[in-house]
Amino acid sequence: MGQRSWQQVERRLSDPSLYPKLRGNWLTRWVTRRRTARLYELMSGFANTQVLVACVRMGLLDALARSERTATELSALLSTPESRLMPLLNASESMGLIRRNRQDQYGLASLAWPIVSHAGLKVMIEHNQLLYEDLLAPERFLREGGGRMQAFWPYVEGLSGDASPTAKSDDVQSQRYSEVMDASQVFVIEEVLASHHFAKHRCVMDVGCGMGRFMIRVGEACPQLKLKLFDLPPVVKLAAGKLNEAGLAGRYECHPGSFKTDELPRGADLITLVRIGHDHSDTVCLDLFRKAWAALPEGGQLLLAEPMAATELNRNLASAYFHFYLLAMGDGRLRSPQDYERMLREAGFASVKLLKTGLPIHAQAILATKLGFTPVFNSSSKDRLTHVNVNSK
Repeated sequence: MGQRSWQQVERRLSDPSLYPKLRGNWLTRWVTRRRTARLYELMSGFANTQVLVACVRMGLLDALARSERTATELSALLSTPESRLMPLLNASESMGLIRRNRQDQYGLASLAWPIVSHAGLKVMIEHNQLLYEDLLAPERFLREGGGRMQAFWPYVEGLSGDASPTAKSDDVQSQRYSEVMDASQVFVIEEVLASHHFAKHRCVMDVGCGMGRFMIRVGEACPQLKLKLFDLPPVVKLAAGKLNEAGLAGRYECHPGSFKTDELPRGADLITLVRIGHDHSDTVCLDLFRKAWAALPEGGQLLLAEPMAATELNRNLASAYFHFYLLAMGDGRLRSPQDYERMLREAGFASVKLLKTGLPIHAQAILATKLGFTPVFNSSSKDRLTHVNVNSK
């Protein structure tokens, strides 16, 4: 069936005058039910996020993690009238966050346990409120831009770093956004570590290292590796303290700077960019990839890892979230693996491979290798991204 014919079918299935017949016919009832349920999910999305925020801020999930409690007990514990607490309890139960037993006691359900177990999830649930405040008037946000989210991430201001990247990034601000990045990076780090054999390298440099959580995990997993940290001066200072606390003193070098205005240090045979590219414009990314190519030796590799745009084979609602989150930040955008392939080849990398990750919703990973010459990328080339499962080797 052609696209036009299918659109005509869709139009007929959406005709309000036919709704009674469609829901009454066993052949079309399932389509009507599924579409209706899906639309309700989309329409109720904001309410779901606010239920989640309320559970975290009021301490409901933490309270139930300690013991099961009745609504009356929770009312006293959370200082909320029971009549006003019940809608939250009912909503949380319907969302699979809590459950109620036969004694009318509430406890945690399966979806809530990761939230109380991983600090990063709580941090992001709170942090996302900045985005939702920016989106209260989405049409104005799309036309005018700006907002609280962009103010939170000062390092993404400007397309090419014309202004000093540290002009607004004092120690307090750097600590604030670095803590959010650090706490929310746990799941991404595990995907990256599982996707590539770090032990084959001699020296790894993490560009945009944040508070050093990724380098700590790499250093612990591969004791023979030398480590380099590159980020804005206040951020590198924070990272150095974290690596010292982790017992990695003497194994790392700090390189304060901005990849927007400074060249990257040489000496590493692997450069990692973990959740860096999607924060910045195409202009900044391409320039960064070129700097990475120049800093690497022949045979050196660049590992890029971050959430990427959904494709026909990988559709998910997370893409909708990231498209708007990155727009709210300022310069960034959600790119597909093919977008990055084109940019990496233009920067000089000859081999570009998409590595398999267990949970692409957290991150996808691309490995680019520098050969002894600079190839000219041909957009019609048949040398496209290929999937490589390093764990099967």
